[in-house]
Amino acid sequence: MKPSKLQRHLNTKHATLSKKPIEYFERLLQTSNKEKNTLEKYVTLNDKYLLASYEVSYLIAKTKKPFTIGEQLLLPAAIRMSEIVHGKQYAAEISKIPLSNDTVSKRISDISNDQFQQLLMRLKDSSKYFPNDIDTQQWICNPFSIEMEEINFLNFKAQEEFAELTSDTTLRLRFSQVPVHEFWIEIKSEYPLLSEMTMNKLLPFCTTYLCESAFSTLTYIKSKYRSTLINVENLLRSAITQIEPRFNYLCKNKQSHPSH
Repeated sequence: MKPSKLQRHLNTKHATLSKKPIEYFERLLQTSNKEKNTLEKYVTLNDKYLLASYEVSYLIAKTKKPFTIGEQLLLPAAIRMSEIVHGKQYAAEISKIPLSNDTVSKRISDISNDQFQQLLMRLKDSSKYFPNDIDTQQWICNPFSIEMEEINFLNFKAQEEFAELTSDTTLRLRFSQVPVHEFWIEIKSEYPLLSEMTMNKLLPFCTTYLCESAFSTLTYIKSKYRSTLINVENLLRSAITQIEPRFNYLCKNKQSHPSH
């Protein structure tokens, strides 16, 4: 704003301040900047407390420990260690991290929901393993009845392997003698590219380990000491999934409440 317009604005809108010396306005500016810096520092610290709360809650979920361990053991231990190593000032900052039983439960619920949303996004992009066009997979079920024109969606190297494979009369006979998956496993050394592509289609879930691990984890979580635990699905998902939570995303979508 031009000085003349600024002066007119001061005289018309803030007449009571028009006679104040320039030092008065400089002091107001300094005070305003100081308050702004204090607010920014407060918000930044709160964000750190919130992030720490999410991170620790996630560790509690991964180790399948009771939610109360945050407030009863982890936080007091962290405060004590900080006090010994860095002094009471740092320990006081650590004590502001919210880790009550209810807070940890809410954090784990947020984390679980985020992991579920990430899973849904991955499934939407999973055409590699769950193709919509079944016709393009017929070459796996019966490669010796497929013409080369029907596999033009494969890359050049795969087409070369396919042409060599289908011209082998010995393999044609072998294909009629064994199950489909055994055939593709047997020729892995000769046709590694085709074999790998077919295994991704035929054996996407080749083990029950994850199911067994989930049941074992559920049994551990739902013990006689936690028989009244609700929303066990959230805790179970966070405990066993390999999907990493998006902590920064969670913090941005959660208002920080240091007193909780």
